[in-house]
Amino acid sequence: MVIPFFKAHSLLSQKWSDFVLFEKAVYLIKQRAHLTTHGLTNIISIKASMNKGLSDKLVAQFPDISLVERPVLINKRIINGNWLAGFTDGEGFFYIRIKEASSAKSINRVSFFFSINQSIRDSDLIYDISKFLNCGTISSNIKYIQFRVTKFEDVETKIIPFFKNYPMHGIKQLNYLDFCKIMELVQSKVHMTTEGMNEIKTIKEGMNFGRT
Repeated sequence: MVIPFFKAHSLLSQKWSDFVLFEKAVYLIKQRAHLTTHGLTNIISIKASMNKGLSDKLVAQFPDISLVERPVLINKRIINGNWLAGFTDGEGFFYIRIKEASSAKSINRVSFFFSINQSIRDSDLIYDISKFLNCGTISSNIKYIQFRVTKFEDVETKIIPFFKNYPMHGIKQLNYLDFCKIMELVQSKVHMTTEGMNEIKTIKEGMNFGRT
């Protein structure tokens, strides 16, 4: 069931390459190739090119393994919001930052962050997400790339409406709904009061890693 599903509904990230190699390994096992030294070596070579490669234990057991060539994903454009909602359910992050007034002349501030982090090999996909949502900034290092939306107007008019139209179906949906509750409180200027800030803090503490 797994392989036919992903053949019918192709992945858009570089995990597609891992899936293709996974399918090859499954085929070899179905042919009972793993019962021979040559066949097992071929399977280990495939595994070496998948995900994070071989563990130290497998490297020690198969020191002369050659990596098979990873298939190249031809960049596929994001075709609908449902796909992005599902991808965000696995890879996205909704976060709130609070800065309380430090003097009579300052005010309480609540900042909103939405981000998606990926391996640097999925740079094309991250740029496509930014174009698809028409907002955000992109930063990267040698290993990772991040799409991030911090501008209040973009969060209010693009990110929140998008996920209202294309809801997620995992726990990230609960974080999104809390994210929206806090946005509504800020829009109502409730965060300018002590009671309002306490309410926002309580909601924030129950998001992400604070959710039980």
